[in-house]
Amino acid sequence: KHVASTISREGWSVSSAKTAAAGAATLVGHKQPVVVSRHCPCLIDARKRDQNGKMPQLDEDDMPEYATLVALGDKRGFVTVWSTKKSKPIFKIQCSESRCTVTDLAWGKLDSGMLLMATLLDGQIVAMRFAVPRELGTLLGDSSQNRVFQMRYGIDLEDDTGLGGRRVFVGDHSGPKLIENALQFALEDEDDGDDDAMEGSANQNVDTDTSPSALVPTTPKILKAQQSESVSKGGKKRIRPVLMSMDADVDKRPKVNGDSAKKEKKKLETVDDALEAAVKVASAAEEIAVSSAKKQSAKQPTDTTREKSQGEKPQLQPVALNQEREKSFSASHNLSFAQIPHSTNRFHSVELPCTPPTSEENGKAVLPVAECGNVNKVPKGSSGSSVQCVSLSISQAGRVRWRDEIVGTSCSTLAATSNMMAIGTVDGTIYLYGTSVSTGWSTGIAFRSHPPVIIGQPIVSLEMKESKTSETDTMSKTEMLIVSADGKFGVYEVTPRFRLLYKGTILPAMTHMVLTSMGTSDAPLPKLAKLQTTESGHLLMILHFQNTAQQNGVQPRSGPGGALQAFVYNKDMELWQRISDSRFILSDFYSTLPTPKATPRGVLAKMDDSVRHGAIFSTIKPSKRGRSISDSDSSNMYADAGIGAAVTRSHCEDRLACALALGSAAEFQHWLQLYVRTLSSLGNENQLRLLTDLLLGSLANAETSSCWWLSSAPEILGLKRLTLVRKTIIPEMSKNRALQRLTNETMLEVDALG
Repeated sequence: KHVASTISREGWSVSSAKTAAAGAATLVGHKQPVVVSRHCPCLIDARKRDQNGKMPQLDEDDMPEYATLVALGDKRGFVTVWSTKKSKPIFKIQCSESRCTVTDLAWGKLDSGMLLMATLLDGQIVAMRFAVPRELGTLLGDSSQNRVFQMRYGIDLEDDTGLGGRRVFVGDHSGPKLIENALQFALEDEDDGDDDAMEGSANQNVDTDTSPSALVPTTPKILKAQQSESVSKGGKKRIRPVLMSMDADVDKRPKVNGDSAKKEKKKLETVDDALEAAVKVASAAEEIAVSSAKKQSAKQPTDTTREKSQGEKPQLQPVALNQEREKSFSASHNLSFAQIPHSTNRFHSVELPCTPPTSEENGKAVLPVAECGNVNKVPKGSSGSSVQCVSLSISQAGRVRWRDEIVGTSCSTLAATSNMMAIGTVDGTIYLYGTSVSTGWSTGIAFRSHPPVIIGQPIVSLEMKESKTSETDTMSKTEMLIVSADGKFGVYEVTPRFRLLYKGTILPAMTHMVLTSMGTSDAPLPKLAKLQTTESGHLLMILHFQNTAQQNGVQPRSGPGGALQAFVYNKDMELWQRISDSRFILSDFYSTLPTPKATPRGVLAKMDDSVRHGAIFSTIKPSKRGRSISDSDSSNMYADAGIGAAVTRSHCEDRLACALALGSAAEFQHWLQLYVRTLSSLGNENQLRLLTDLLLGSLANAETSSCWWLSSAPEILGLKRLTLVRKTIIPEMSKNRALQRLTNETMLEVDALG
């Protein structure tokens, strides 16, 4: 059989039948010559699990036990996979039916395992997927694998600044600690000689029991006399080590002053002398540390005795008081901690608006993409434990153009405009990035434009909106909406001036939904589905319950409002107003279908479409029997002025008020028409007369009132009152002949006023 040998790093030797080289292996298993090999870039965790099935924990300075994989391909199309912990191949396959030569191998990492690809001489490509950990074993984590490269080879795999992504360590993490060449020994010998010359003059007047030179344990001659030497059959010389101990009788040891120490250092010409010097320094340092510790411990009882003799009691009460304060602070902090869950996704991405796009693919523009990945790793240049880090990058067409890293936290949300980007983190911080004003994100580069903004709670939602201050002004206005885990929100102007516009809290709306559905505030809060500002400046919010799955075959209910509800924030009152839910599911104008195209598609219609699905979980269900009775006589649909008609009328009035609150003129006119149609079908002459009087302003008494029925302004949301009466109310009233006298009276009044 043919042999594939690995070469040892120590001496560049290979293993043979007689001798075994450390780190080298001989792989025997192919009948044909091995022509290609490829090592797997991922290491396999070779640690043995304990009785409970858990991996043993490692210290920071310990290197994890691991195994490497290597794939071999031979001349006849056979591929084998070997592990350094196994004596036989763990996998073997014939890739080519025609027994064609393997030309190349490549490893890849998938979410579900590892991928090995092989190319053959006939142009075929074979992909092999291995399940992890079932087939190959458990992969070594990124932090553990980086530790192996740091401690074994002195290479930092996390560094991406030059040297092909690998930085060679120097200093404490360089790996070997012993002197390996003559130059290093000569340089250290020179340096030690200069230091001893300075210490010698300072130690001439120091007592022998504390002088480092007096702490030499013994001489090389004594050590050599105590060692026993033997020669084996192969001719190898063996020396039994001797345990070195400190001599308690210091006076019997010869005194060594600074000059003699300097001369002795100059005589060091062999590695044995260098090791002897290292032993001296280590023993001296240990003796000094022990003596200082004894003096420290001897001094403390004396101070305590002195305090007791003076009648002073130890100050223990303030310490206990501080502990109580810390406990109370911790308790109060936990009570006010986050109630709204933030996103725990590992990856966040957003497309960066760019005009014009700088890259095209298949004739389509490719926008730059900002990506945030939450990873747990040891920061670059750090030797401590791993921490949470945010890896931020901007890429375009699959190529990374810019990177940044935020240490000590993780990303919970990400938003961007044409020239700004904001990142919200779980530690309650907003990181703002800017780019070129002229070219925008087409440069693919960002920079930190503002100091980190501290909110104090995890960021739940983050939205950014960009608008022009005027048609002629080139400077854009950027607004940022932030929601934290304690329910508080704030709308800020980022450019041209960083300032607060308004703020509030979303907890009242959430508590309202909980009280409506459960009847108690102890139930879980609904989830924040969407929160954004419109072009007209309104702040809209959609909340929904997550407990919408069937339990034991029973469909859960979310109260009369349904599982989805929409709200708008009133800045003047600093309160939320409900604009859409499922309470009017019994209305004749309520539909679970999307809004028809002929109907005005304003903000109110979009909110209604967004929350229609929540009606499935509402406690109010329309009766099919009741619907069939009312539909049996289509000419008298609203003849019953009972509860059903009242619900339809209330639905129209609610939509009118919500359209007015959102400033949607088209939807206000649409629901006014349906309202008049409802009243006309019922023949409600009194309410129709009241409506015309309100629109014509005969009851008006306050021109500046915020209520449209109390205002004498000639327009409502830009719609003229007389026009509304002439083109909306009168045509609908004319459909009921019982109201023809009221219709004629109203028309005469409109003609007189117009």
